[in-house]
Amino acid sequence: MSDTTTTLEHAEEELTTAGLALAETLRVAELAVIALLVLLVSPPLLILAVVVIVPTLAIAAVVGVIALPVLAVRHFHHRRRHHAHRLVHRLLGHAR
Repeated sequence: MSDTTTTLEHAEEELTTAGLALAETLRVAELAVIALLVLLVSPPLLILAVVVIVPTLAIAAVVGVIALPVLAVRHFHHRRRHHAHRLVHRLLGHAR
């Protein structure tokens, strides 16, 4: 019976340690978000965010919209390439 109690106590201790580590990690993330919001309220960093981050996000969105059809066509073409090659040879009458 002593082994079972010891094993249960050990498992409980490990779970408690994991829970505390998770709680501390969440607390650090919360403090980082608060610090970022406080820094963004100050005018120089708010101006920097508007001048740098907003255009970067806009350019990334435009590039994504332009690249999506190209990547989709390449993806589907790659999947059908072998089948299309065989079809062309069959239509032209080449024996394989």
